[in-house]
Amino acid sequence: MELSEIKKALADRAEAVCRHLLPGGKLSKNEWLCGDLSGCAGESLKIVVHGDKAGLWKDFAGTAGSANLLELWVQARGVPFQEALKEAKAWLESQGIRASVPGSKGIRPATAKAYAKPSTKGITRIANKAEFYLTAERQIPLDVVAAYKISMMETGDAIVFPYLNEAAPHLAQMIKFLKLERNDAGKKETWTSPNTPKVLFGKHTVQPGDRYLLISEGEVDAMTWAAQKIPGLCCTSVPFGAKWEAANGSDPNDEWIGNDWDFIHRFERIYLSFDMDEPGKKACESIIKRLGREVCYVVSLPLKDANDVLRAGRGAELRTAFESAKTLDPDTLKNASAFRDAVLEKMFATDPDARRGIALPFDKSKPFHLRWNEWTVLTGINGSGKTQVLGHLLLWLHKLGYPSCVGSFEVPVVQTL
Repeated sequence: MELSEIKKALADRAEAVCRHLLPGGKLSKNEWLCGDLSGCAGESLKIVVHGDKAGLWKDFAGTAGSANLLELWVQARGVPFQEALKEAKAWLESQGIRASVPGSKGIRPATAKAYAKPSTKGITRIANKAEFYLTAERQIPLDVVAAYKISMMETGDAIVFPYLNEAAPHLAQMIKFLKLERNDAGKKETWTSPNTPKVLFGKHTVQPGDRYLLISEGEVDAMTWAAQKIPGLCCTSVPFGAKWEAANGSDPNDEWIGNDWDFIHRFERIYLSFDMDEPGKKACESIIKRLGREVCYVVSLPLKDANDVLRAGRGAELRTAFESAKTLDPDTLKNASAFRDAVLEKMFATDPDARRGIALPFDKSKPFHLRWNEWTVLTGINGSGKTQVLGHLLLWLHKLGYPSCVGSFEVPVVQTL
């Protein structure tokens, strides 16, 4: 059952959820009333349980409030987000609620397939050249390297990135290898354990309170983001860099999305941080098509990738980029915040006349203005002086420095001039 399904199912059964979480409350019209989140008697905590706004709640004696009942579950139970999600799902299933299948995007958890267990032969703890590469050259903190359980080959010439099972972090689902030295063509040499499932790197680092998932283009970028310690963010990477949908509709991303479907869709938001190049853009578009436009946010970076930003001494800009991440909405669809400066100018301009428009040169007791971005029409009976007034207005605009364009189907040009 996906996160969106759980939230909707809770809202559809809002009254039953309230009776389960806050049995000390009472029903009043379409609201469940309690004293506070502990469920004591009172009316300060109000939860809408019926109608279009079911699930909206607010503690008017405090600051807590939200538009969904999963957040109420977190607050009322006093448990981390992932634990609340698990409890809510179990409660819904006890009520006979199951996930709808198949999914609208056509990708569900992968069917059973015989995979091989990756061999750990020849792998030892990270040290020497590999450790220097990550901590000194790539500037990844040692505690992050340890958290992702990075190792190295006994030969000392390759780093080992273990793709660990979230439920059993000591077990690797897949292993990826990176040669420390580039080949004669200057390219990185990488390879993976054969016949093992493609999954996300870094799943085992998820914490109970994590609400957001970041998916990057590579393991080093995932660790770079993890080093920023952004609250509630689990940092992962795709298993093979930037890949996208082919002309025939096939997509390499389908394998890891299918294998990690349940893991991915437990998060409220999914942030995509791919390289700032054409392959990265294509990969984002392809992944968003499969995961859902409504939950995906794209991170725009000032340099090619996250680790480049960190190594350039601009690590603080990563958090700014994360906070500024946007969905792939059309350019013409803008958030209200995009008009903030214009709204402030309209509301608080120092010159009230400039705020209202262009003042006219007539009786100041009747402050009519030619208002900005509007079409002003002069109308009246024949001979009432419409053209004469318009002539005065044209001269007035000219005096103020505003250019005018005259299009007349009645008065000749020479007469107008």
